Amino acid sequence: MLAVSSDAVVIYGYEEEKLVCKVNLVSKAPYNAPLTSMDWNENNPSYLGTSSIDTTCTIWDINQQKVKTQLIAHDKEVYDISFS
Repeated sequence: MLAVSSDAVVIYGYEEEKLVCKVNLVSKAPYNAPLTSMDWNENNPSYLGTSSIDTTCTIWDINQQKVKTQLIAHDKEVYDISFS
């Protein structure tokens, strides 16, 4: 699988030797700020974390294609996210 981001996360997979869009994760917020980083959860690959210039960090449930949780506690832009 391949994930790319801008103001949304798009996850691609291979089908018959072609890249095909599998999941398109878009926030329901009225304005989607550009994403700055993302990271897969190694223990549960159905979770993907993203960070954004709008000061948020979001954990997405890829299987359900929705936000699992969101942290809005930073004073400035968040440029990196990582699971540990």
